[in-house]
Amino acid sequence: MKHLIVTGILLTIVFITNAQTFKVFVSADSVLLGNYIEVEFVAENLNGNFEPPKFEGMRLISGPNVSTSMQSLNGRISSSSTHTYYLEPEDIGQYTIPPAYFIDGEETYETAPMDISVYPNPNGIIQSPPERKRSYFFDFDRNSPVPDIKGKEKKRKYKQKIKKI
Repeated sequence: MKHLIVTGILLTIVFITNAQTFKVFVSADSVLLGNYIEVEFVAENLNGNFEPPKFEGMRLISGPNVSTSMQSLNGRISSSSTHTYYLEPEDIGQYTIPPAYFIDGEETYETAPMDISVYPNPNGIIQSPPERKRSYFFDFDRNSPVPDIKGKEKKRKYKQKIKKI
């Protein structure tokens, strides 16, 4: 009986950690006319077909830019695919990015619609969309600053080992 309970708990943990998700991320919910936004659709642990929305009232600058990743850690496999679009609204007003769909076998996943407000830009200010913060378990950028104990950033220091022959 104890083995059955432990097996049930372990299977529940496996299903929770390998959750299938389909999400949308937008770089900003408002933009000045003449600027563009970044829209990312991220499918995690899904294998199937991606169906993008129709971006009405927006000019497609770039996309779909597709990146995929697969990871195997201690026998547990996880995967991710990202479809990125760069869009420029054609006029001021309120826009809605309709849902995108991901069809995985008999399951269909849908993102939430996203509202974008476009405001006049009388000074002609051009800005790049802000980058989305991504959290990575490992930090491979050796030149990035590291916060010290007091919260201040400091440069990484690396010692070079020199062998004398």
